[in-house]
Amino acid sequence: MTTKSNPTPLSGIRVADFTQALAGPQATMTLADLGAEVIKVEPPNGDPMRMEPSGFFSANRNKRSVVIDLGTPEGRVTARELIRTVDVVVHSQRPGMMDAIGLGAAQLRREQPQLIYASLSGYGPAGGTRRSVDAVIQAQSGLMAFQGFSEVALIDVCTGMALVQGVLAAIVERERFGVGSEISANLLDTALFAQAQFLGQCAGGQPNPSHFGDRYPGHGEFQTADKPVCLGVYTNSQWHGFCTAIGAPELLSDPRNQTVASRSARQLELRAELQALLLQRPRAEWLKIWAEHNIIGGPLNTYAETLADAQVRANGAVEDTVDANGNPAIVVRIPFRDVDRDPTPFTAAPALGEHTTEVLAQLSVSGKP
Repeated sequence: MTTKSNPTPLSGIRVADFTQALAGPQATMTLADLGAEVIKVEPPNGDPMRMEPSGFFSANRNKRSVVIDLGTPEGRVTARELIRTVDVVVHSQRPGMMDAIGLGAAQLRREQPQLIYASLSGYGPAGGTRRSVDAVIQAQSGLMAFQGFSEVALIDVCTGMALVQGVLAAIVERERFGVGSEISANLLDTALFAQAQFLGQCAGGQPNPSHFGDRYPGHGEFQTADKPVCLGVYTNSQWHGFCTAIGAPELLSDPRNQTVASRSARQLELRAELQALLLQRPRAEWLKIWAEHNIIGGPLNTYAETLADAQVRANGAVEDTVDANGNPAIVVRIPFRDVDRDPTPFTAAPALGEHTTEVLAQLSVSGKP
């Protein structure tokens, strides 16, 4: 492997980050992890996510915090001066809110044609000023009815990742053609995109798509002698390998188990048979056997078990650190790697307004925050 010595991919790109909560800050943190200079612009009382320190810490590393009160004419003038020095503006206000204070895309791009202006909202421009949150979008998009409520804000996270893709594409376009862009991402569109397979089934005449576990007896959660596991056995070849690995030739030879369709037809009965077999050994033994036979399966971990998981640590996905108060914390790195580049060091999430004076002076912004 060759270790690159050149600057990080987004070195030299400056971002004014007006986002709050989770989706937007995770997007701009990803840009920061890729080398962009991200200036987090916060109101005097800060990003509301600061009330949940671990959440704020997880989405705001590698940024500098500047306090600017957009509720005052002076603050808006200062924000405009700051924006004149950046390549990318990202915000998570409702559609029309930034326009109302003179910081909308059309207003800014008239003066800065090469500006990349990105916004993130619940419904996008067609939704007007409606607000929403991850849980409501889970419900409206059909996801909650299909698989229940998820405490993990996956729609937020995926929307942030979609916004990053849009911004990166806009940066490439600007480098190639010298033009700026307006990028918009929203939670509803992201939730629909994530469920395209099942929405397609519904549109094709299957109004209530079935769960994988209802179609594939070897898919999903099972209990072992001590701890739970999850299996991903679908195809005929996977079924053959699985039955061989667990020492169940009777399942393999049973004429009712020869095809995916025939196994699905007796899904409940077959799952009960698998469950009885898996209760005969502890989880660690099954995982060892499955690894030796290349069976798709793994532990059903608690969060504590996940943080200690050998594969998680081997991937370098999680790094131990401390927060601003010296409390134990972790950094979860973005989920892709440039294999030719060593992991970049990080700076912890900033204190509120920690860099206001420094940034405004560095960028020769003379207005009042």
